[in-house]
Amino acid sequence: MAVIGYVDDADFTAWATARGVTLTGTASVLLTRALDFVELQQYKGTRTDEAQALSWPRTGVYIDGVLQSDGVVPALVKELQMRVAADMDAGADPLKVKAQQVKSKRVEGAVSIEYMDGSYAPDRSGQVSLLLAKLTAAGGGNQFSVVRG
Repeated sequence: MAVIGYVDDADFTAWATARGVTLTGTASVLLTRALDFVELQQYKGTRTDEAQALSWPRTGVYIDGVLQSDGVVPALVKELQMRVAADMDAGADPLKVKAQQVKSKRVEGAVSIEYMDGSYAPDRSGQVSLLLAKLTAAGGGNQFSVVRG
């Protein structure tokens, strides 16, 4: 049993099993790769300690209008890491370089390839996008700075 980032590998396996997800990859590897993605995000608030290794815990974070306790990693962060890991196990990879899907390909003397407009393979599930919207600065919501002069 090892904690990778915010999640214990045994908890991840139990989480997947409870949702009927059969993992084909190694839990620790999936969690490590998912952590790489999770740590690239621009989260609300500020780190509790500027010397901390990971992005969480944070200070001054509101989720669904509720101020989160300083020094605590919200359950949504743990769920985000597990959902990204499960998506990666299913073949999605938010860390990969995106390439357009081929619309048509023709080989006659010279090669001709036409790409579909705006066609990128999905890199994460809708659940991951919804969790990111609640946790990141780009997610909108009721988070703003007030400065008195």
